[in-house]
Amino acid sequence: MKLDRLNSTPVKLLQKPVTALLFAIGMILILQVSKVERWDALLWATLFFLCLDAHKDQGDDSWLRFLPMGILMLAGPFYIYKHAADWWWQIAEWQMNSVHHYFNWDQAFARIPLNDPGALARIFPSAWLTEKLKWVYNYGFGFAIWGAVIRSFAARDWRKMLHYLLATHLLQTPLIIPFYNTIELHEVWWVLGRADAFIRPTFMDAYHLKLNAQNCMPSMHTSIAFAVLLLALREKGPIFKYGMAAYCGAIIFSTLYLNIHWTLDVVAGLAFGYGVVKLSDWIMVKVRKWTGTRPVEPAQPLSTAL
Repeated sequence: MKLDRLNSTPVKLLQKPVTALLFAIGMILILQVSKVERWDALLWATLFFLCLDAHKDQGDDSWLRFLPMGILMLAGPFYIYKHAADWWWQIAEWQMNSVHHYFNWDQAFARIPLNDPGALARIFPSAWLTEKLKWVYNYGFGFAIWGAVIRSFAARDWRKMLHYLLATHLLQTPLIIPFYNTIELHEVWWVLGRADAFIRPTFMDAYHLKLNAQNCMPSMHTSIAFAVLLLALREKGPIFKYGMAAYCGAIIFSTLYLNIHWTLDVVAGLAFGYGVVKLSDWIMVKVRKWTGTRPVEPAQPLSTAL
């Protein structure tokens, strides 16, 4: 009886407009994300490129079944990202003014051989490379995850969207704060008294310079990028798999070349990111078991669904 109702003519007539409406909501959310993150034309082109082979990792659900959960996987992180900057700087100010760190590793890290990766930029100076890596670093913290989530949206796989979110900001942010509250370690440029590639001392006062330079161990740019890289390598589509892996690799390299992170806190970021991916794997096994699996449906182009 239930199947007959779902296949009835009135329900069928409603499926396409409902799918179109839900898809439009998803597109609006993606546009809002781009505004919050201030994406430029090159980033949009990068996103389009990464989504070219999304059909190779197509989810099992139809568009109509997928879109409610897919929209939820966009809307929740969008709300967080919209307010994340204010929340993070409130946490950072609280840390700087109220938290008593158990360890201060600034001088110890400055004395460790090969721990100052900024030497790469001094040995192999390149204004062109510096500008490109500044672009990668500026957008990488957000775009690495949004590129993967939106590509999974295009592939109709809300579980994969959730997996990327868990492996990055949803789990990493609460798990990394205890490290930042315990270990006081500032970025390379601040400890060694030289400007980074962004020349922050030219437009920030001493208080905000120190605020920007803290929370260095482990490198969260590295842990986020490495987590996305590890999950991207599991995808079937070669464009996304190797394109996202290259982008995430560039994020990690940029933290070193731009004189921001120490070698050891990048290594720590790799280990932390790997650990969180394994934790997210365990959670997703539970999620997939709880939500069950649907029979694989034939690949359905969006034009047909609409």
